[in-house]
Amino acid sequence: MQPEHDKLKTATRVLKTVSVAIAHQLISTVGVIILSGELAFLLCSIARSWSPYFTSKLASKVLTQIPGFPVQAAVGLLLGFAFAKFMNRQIMFWVWLLPLALFCWTALHPPLNGSLFGPFYPPDTGRQIRLLDRLSYSLPFMASAGYALGAKLTRQRGWVPQI
Repeated sequence: MQPEHDKLKTATRVLKTVSVAIAHQLISTVGVIILSGELAFLLCSIARSWSPYFTSKLASKVLTQIPGFPVQAAVGLLLGFAFAKFMNRQIMFWVWLLPLALFCWTALHPPLNGSLFGPFYPPDTGRQIRLLDRLSYSLPFMASAGYALGAKLTRQRGWVPQI
């Protein structure tokens, strides 16, 4: 009877580890991207009361047109700081590897038509397709890299107890 109990404990621990890894991967990519978008549009709508220059089009440009995606990287860094302060998970330092693998795979093996989204759009939308391509593989990498860096810096500063 004891081996069955040990198997159940091991299976529970593996399931918990996998679910935590998936949750942190989703938070570091999708969560950071959504949160940065919400924050950018919220700040632009607040700033619009002072100046008409701050429009939703400006927020969209800030989020997608600046090379390196600094807004998403900064939000990821801050979210990594916050989560690492309250959670001590080793997986937080490794969430950038999966988006990096996607980034490298896309760079080494581009789609046959030159675009991931080319088949879904008419041929006269070349600039939009290039933007979608760039957003599809480099944006998740930058967001997750910022998240992992925030978690790493929090641990190095001693703000999180070492376990």
